[in-house]
Amino acid sequence: MISHRFVFASMVLMVSSACGGDPGDSSGSTDSGGTTETTTSTGMTTTSSATESESDATTAAPTSTSTTTSTTGPGTTEAPTSTSTTTTGDPFLCEVDMEGCCDVELEVEADTFFADVVDGVSLEGCPLLDFPPPDFADLQCQHFSFGAAPELRLIRDDGSVSAPWLGQSMMVLRFPSADGALLIDGEPIPHEVIQAAHLELSAEVDWTLFAELRFAVHGLDADATWLEGQGDGATGCVDDLASFACLACGAEVDAACATEWPEPPGMSPPLGIVEGLKGEDPGLQPIDLAPLGAASSWVPAIAGGLVIVPGASKFMGQAFEALVPAPGLLVRTRESFAPPRLRLRLCQP
Repeated sequence: MISHRFVFASMVLMVSSACGGDPGDSSGSTDSGGTTETTTSTGMTTTSSATESESDATTAAPTSTSTTTSTTGPGTTEAPTSTSTTTTGDPFLCEVDMEGCCDVELEVEADTFFADVVDGVSLEGCPLLDFPPPDFADLQCQHFSFGAAPELRLIRDDGSVSAPWLGQSMMVLRFPSADGALLIDGEPIPHEVIQAAHLELSAEVDWTLFAELRFAVHGLDADATWLEGQGDGATGCVDDLASFACLACGAEVDAACATEWPEPPGMSPPLGIVEGLKGEDPGLQPIDLAPLGAASSWVPAIAGGLVIVPGASKFMGQAFEALVPAPGLLVRTRESFAPPRLRLRLCQP
């Protein structure tokens, strides 16, 4: 029997923000009488009059507010101090740094697991659950709703490596989006301003067993809108909740689906393959989504969800091109203390 030691991995991406405006004009005056004079001017128009020619000149200027203060006393002269703020153009989605960029995070709005894993020795029950609900102890994984499960193991196994488990377990995430665009504070993020994207997951991996983890990333389109269960962990899938077997389950467990999947989750061609790299302590570094290409190509494809399927690894020093054998890795959901996040680097066009 293999002894498993799991290590908590939390992926963090730095967040930086800074914003500055253009300095405005300032002017000052001195008074030998030892007084303090403050002048405030605000407006779009500056008007000057010439006494001899009796002609007026009007000049339009950007909206600005300036304050100038000068103080003089007998034998002293101090330079005027001023502050100015100039506003031009529309505001960006977030406060930018000197490079015109900023980092934001989108917390997952729904997540769940889908699995069709069975035990090759006993076809009864779901081997991914140590303590299944008593009423569903013999229920197979594909008929479970995992919407409220705080954690589950991701595997892809053919039963030939370390355990007689057959099948795969995947994680599905949905982030705020509408009309093919991700949302921040309800506002759509234009694809062209997304310069980088990283997926942050909380996971436990036994790095004495695994190396070179990879994940296939699939998308669920807007036609595959699934409901996240809100019960106590895993439960039999009913009443329009989602499972591996059904986009929307029927009125009875293990019965006909109310709505079939247009295509089984994780079975479509992947958007790309991403690395699951070991980080500190050891941990798992943020998953870089750069292999998926430009945001305009993958963001619309995840309108219904982002599917993470374990794809390839070395297990006990042996390479398996398409497998992540049991025990796999334990991944946590938003019902845990560390919900998944999507971290984006946004830059002004």
